Amino acid sequence: MDNALELEVVTGRGDRLTCSRRRRPVLFRAVLAGLGQCAVIVRARLRLRPVPPRVRTYTALYGDVHTFTADQERVMEEERFDYLLPARGGALFRSRGRTGRRRAATRV
Repeated sequence: MDNALELEVVTGRGDRLTCSRRRRPVLFRAVLAGLGQCAVIVRARLRLRPVPPRVRTYTALYGDVHTFTADQERVMEEERFDYLLPARGGALFRSRGRTGRRRAATRV
């Protein structure tokens, strides 16, 4: 998570600590990568980015990895979307445009 600037965490020992890239960097990296196993984040200072006033979100569900991977590669090559996120069972595509949400399911 490269938007995290500073974290306040509670460790497994119960210590409440602040960490960042410069202050306790080993703990900072471990917390970001640890999936809650080395500390619990209780407060975070994040870098915010400007966003468009509206976005369109598409969720595509897949029944097999081969079709999912092929579609993912095609979408990245076409550069039609601002970003592509993995989602449970498929992928989430976002692009600037009118607000709307469409679900598409592909079962193979």
